[in-house]
Amino acid sequence: MAKWLLVLFLLVSPLISFGKIYELPSGKKITIEEPKNIIWKSFTLPSGMKYVAMQLIPIARAADLSLREEIELWIRQFAEKFNVSAETLLALAKCESGINPDAYNPKDPTGGAKGLFQYLKPTFNAFKKEAKMPDLNYENWQNQIELTAWAFSKGKYPKHWLNCASYLKYKTWDKSQWH
Repeated sequence: MAKWLLVLFLLVSPLISFGKIYELPSGKKITIEEPKNIIWKSFTLPSGMKYVAMQLIPIARAADLSLREEIELWIRQFAEKFNVSAETLLALAKCESGINPDAYNPKDPTGGAKGLFQYLKPTFNAFKKEAKMPDLNYENWQNQIELTAWAFSKGKYPKHWLNCASYLKYKTWDKSQWH
């Protein structure tokens, strides 16, 4: 077992830059190089053997993400929570606002369409009441994502986003081509 661990570490070591000394069960000490942003975790297997492993998946920190990446992660999270298509939610956000949480269309007489999914305030309020989510804020992009994922799960797409839903389906803005 120690030979295989040593072989593994020798294969990985050219990829990494800092070292830490570990003692093998045989008593032999080896230096294991540590890469940046890698976490070493030690734990005990059911057999009692101590084991050290590195987490190879880099950890994303909020400061490392762009706003767009953060929005896409939120969309994927709520799509999973409500068991709806993340790809369709993303496509709708791209169509409605260009994935711009500050998008605003003043043309609607009820105060304009706002946010990622271009909600009209009366529609947002009706959805949040039906969803029993009274604390959601119309202008908060995270709240818009959550409510839109809920709305998708209740079959409110494509009816409430008819223009973009039709555009996404037929790949044209020419309404005469929409069946």
